Amino acid sequence: MGIAIKYFKAYFLIAGYNTSSKEEQQYMAEKGIGDFMGQQLMIIAAAPLIGLILDRSGFIWGTEVGSGLLLILVFYTVIAAQRFAPPSSFYSSGKVKRKASNSKTIIIALVISTVVFIGVFGIVFWTSQPTEFTLEQNELKISGAYGTVIPYSDIENLELSETIPEIELRTNGLGMGSIQKGHFKIEDMGDALLFMRSRSGPVIIIQCKEQKMVMINFAEPEETRILYQQLKANVDT
Repeated sequence: MGIAIKYFKAYFLIAGYNTSSKEEQQYMAEKGIGDFMGQQLMIIAAAPLIGLILDRSGFIWGTEVGSGLLLILVFYTVIAAQRFAPPSSFYSSGKVKRKASNSKTIIIALVISTVVFIGVFGIVFWTSQPTEFTLEQNELKISGAYGTVIPYSDIENLELSETIPEIELRTNGLGMGSIQKGHFKIEDMGDALLFMRSRSGPVIIIQCKEQKMVMINFAEPEETRILYQQLKANVDT
């Protein structure tokens, strides 16, 4: 869209421009709205690519950096684009009828976007909180986001792996830095429910009857080993 607007004059793609009068469109075009919007859209498109490059380069917060940059650029573009709107003096001659101001609409849109962003941030914050693992008499209780209960009798295989299996895809969960929590697809192992706070081993792998595989680890390796030993003692009894 940025290329179409900047190099092929597809200004009808710009919200607000396509509903303006011919006089207003001419004013905005002469002020350079096409070049500005085209350039901004191309920069915005680069934001997630930067995040992907950082992520593939080993920076664990790469995706989050790209997403944050994308959000900042969108807000900046919406606000900065207002400088291309015709000023009050443009309508003083009376030859051009002033269109109803879009300022309130823009403010409402920004407020709604902010509320949505805060709501999403709240959900992400809640999901990212450390999971609580409780070893009950007959089951492992996992509390918090994506919490579940695993009866010891349902555990078919319990393993402590020193390496993390390759994660292919996040299907419904949170992948933020070293935190992997929720439903993922694991290479050569299928669907799994992850409660992980480290991208390095060890990791507890629990395979259950008629349930998704569960993978657990902590930021501190020793905590992972302790939980494994406690869980193994309960499963073996």
